[in-house]
Amino acid sequence: MKKKEVSIAIKKMGFKDKFSFYQISDGTFRLLAYITALKTNAQLLAFEEPENSIHPWLLELLVNVLKNSKKQIILTTYSSKLLDHVSVDDIIVIEKENNGSVCKRISTKEDLQKVKRLLDEGTMLGEQWLSNVFGGVP
Repeated sequence: MKKKEVSIAIKKMGFKDKFSFYQISDGTFRLLAYITALKTNAQLLAFEEPENSIHPWLLELLVNVLKNSKKQIILTTYSSKLLDHVSVDDIIVIEKENNGSVCKRISTKEDLQKVKRLLDEGTMLGEQWLSNVFGGVP
């Protein structure tokens, strides 16, 4: 069987030459990997800490690309910056409880009202998470 090879090069606006495989950043490779995974036949994809190696300004792009997919996608994160680009309905908080883990949505009327009020006042979801407004903080 003949072995197939894939080559990657990036052309960036303002630069004459393409960037070869060895010149591409880890973050660019990760973004390409996420986009490639979206093109597979898998219906469920899980990514752990997708913010690693990706420039914070590109997190919104990443979230939008993943949200626009028809696939079910699970992300795990400790990034308050990533949380700033999702909606309250997207969040499942995992907390330790009785020697185990409990998964819950922000779903009680009081919690939803508090989170939405803080959002209206300009407090982003990431800051709310860091302040332990809806849990998930060790």
